[in-house]
Amino acid sequence: MVDGISNTPAALTALRAQIRANAGIDEDQGPRATASASDIGAVAIDQDSSGDLRALQAVQQGLANDRGLARVTIAAAEEIAGLLAAARDSSDASTGQTDDLAGRIEQAIADAGFNGINLLRRGAADHAVIADTDGSRLPLTAHDFESEVIDRLAEGIDDAIDRVQAALDRLRTEAAALGIQAGFLDAIEDATAGGLGGIVDPGLARDATLSAAGQVREQLALSGLSIANSQPAVLAGLFADLG
Repeated sequence: MVDGISNTPAALTALRAQIRANAGIDEDQGPRATASASDIGAVAIDQDSSGDLRALQAVQQGLANDRGLARVTIAAAEEIAGLLAAARDSSDASTGQTDDLAGRIEQAIADAGFNGINLLRRGAADHAVIADTDGSRLPLTAHDFESEVIDRLAEGIDDAIDRVQAALDRLRTEAAALGIQAGFLDAIEDATAGGLGGIVDPGLARDATLSAAGQVREQLALSGLSIANSQPAVLAGLFADLG
């Protein structure tokens, strides 16, 4: 008489292997989660790094906006410098030409506005740019082209060109400083994000490895159980053929 499936030694061995594999999966997953939750040092570093990263990104966004203000202001000043140079080279120095030049400069000044700020308007104030998470600031200097250029055109175009060029030189220097600071903050962000990833990724990798190993053990145990359970049916078939 052929042994039943329930008491076949191979089947019982395979069944025990499956039970151990299932227990191994639970053991791999459960204590790992508890260990992660209890690792206060790693959690604290993770939270601090995440907070630093968010603050840094906020400063970077503000710095990007202020670099946009610098670019728009410089573009307007360059246009005004071009208008003045063209007027100087013109043979017509009539009052009508001066009025037309003043109107065109006024339009260029109006176009220099960015996010509600215009550094070339009459009475414009210097703009302080937040440069890091400690609150340090870099300047963008205001230049009153309405008073210093338009109102003084009668004093001579060459003088106006000199004033605009001096303002351009300063604005370009300040914009370059903003660009350098932006690059520095980008490097800090990459380092902070990389450090944060170094804390999180190893834990995730270990969890994935343990889970995959447990699944392989379970699959092998199921395969062994299936093979063991198929043996009685094979033997029964052989006896049936002999009969």
